Amino acid sequence: MAEMIVRDATLGDVAALVAHGRDFLMAAMPEGYSYDEAGAAALVSGLIVSPAGLVVVAECDRRLVGGLVAIAYKAPFTVELQAREIAWWIEPSARGSRRVFDMIGRLEAFGAATGCKHVVLSTIDSVSPDALNRFLTSRRGYTHAENAFIRAV
Repeated sequence: MAEMIVRDATLGDVAALVAHGRDFLMAAMPEGYSYDEAGAAALVSGLIVSPAGLVVVAECDRRLVGGLVAIAYKAPFTVELQAREIAWWIEPSARGSRRVFDMIGRLEAFGAATGCKHVVLSTIDSVSPDALNRFLTSRRGYTHAENAFIRAV
């Protein structure tokens, strides 16, 4: 695979990010979720142009292979701002590149620049959570904070 580059997303990337969003949702959530393509496009477009938003993409050979979407906001029940990843997806064929961690660095820099006290990342079980957990805690200073469970009602 060609060298991966990480860059700020543009409005021209929205369609590809929306397609990746569908892949992310299908991998991350149990059956029964319906993807809101128009809502995803509006969210990503809004965050690209907002000072409270961060959208970066990873590409190889000019083909988008992943993205990270985040927002800076006041965390519930606290007085602090946090930079929270909303979606982070890398195509399985592109995983393993050290450049993927440049995306985390971009999120951390965004958090610092927007006055956030914390950066929050999550992962899905299909993306080697143990390896990512070791990297984030031992090399980047993160603390494992929570797990989520989903059940249809």
